Amino acid sequence: MKKLFLAAMVALTAMGANAQIARSTMFQAPERENKTMWYIRAGVSINNAVMNGNLKDDYKDESGKVDTGLGSKAGYDVEFGFNKGIGNSGAYWGMEFGFGTRGYSQKLENTESGSYGNYSYTETDITKESLIAHRFKFTPVMFGYKYSLTDKIKLDAHLGAFISVDMAGTLKNESEYSWTNNYDSSENEFGKESESFGIGDLKTEEGEGWYNRFDAGIQAGIGVWYGRWNLDFTYERGFCSMYNFETKWGQTEKSYSVASSNLLIRLGFAF
Repeated sequence: MKKLFLAAMVALTAMGANAQIARSTMFQAPERENKTMWYIRAGVSINNAVMNGNLKDDYKDESGKVDTGLGSKAGYDVEFGFNKGIGNSGAYWGMEFGFGTRGYSQKLENTESGSYGNYSYTETDITKESLIAHRFKFTPVMFGYKYSLTDKIKLDAHLGAFISVDMAGTLKNESEYSWTNNYDSSENEFGKESESFGIGDLKTEEGEGWYNRFDAGIQAGIGVWYGRWNLDFTYERGFCSMYNFETKWGQTEKSYSVASSNLLIRLGFAF
């Protein structure tokens, strides 16, 4: 009986020691910062877009105010990468590759009111557009610096350049129309339409695609490491237009540009 009790005590002690080692390993930082540190990050991508000056001109009202109606579209981002220390400082360089999204939403609303004789009317037009594209992304060069606050806590600022290629995506268009007769409701009208297109189907009458799958740009971020865990906030700005639009009115030629603008909020873990 005593031997059995002693064996049980030894087993419990070993289990407790192993659990303590596991907890310490999960939160301890890599022992040497000059070694290559591999990590994975995953989280939310808040996708948006920006327009150039030529395209913004088409959204000006009579007072000169511009309202493109652009909004965000939720997506995802998963990155696998590494950091390699530069000398004995907190500086490092690295690379990343993974999958994510880009896109935007747009809503434009126009309301007009008037009167004829004994009755008045209200006419409303609403158009909505949204794009979500799934892409492969590669960051061939990234530089950063980790500043130690404590033995386990480090601030991490980084800057890099990325390229990406869209693998698939959907462009969705919706429209709503209403005409309200404030004198006779029997004449009221309402209509709604919706259609979706794959990005591979966006082609001109000549059969040429006008959606650009390729993008390249810069990214800048800041995060915090607690041992091997990381919370990171990164902003990405693409330089390539999603659409290849060129129009000519008389002697005036315009190039339309809608570029990606994304905010990434990700949780990471270092191996």
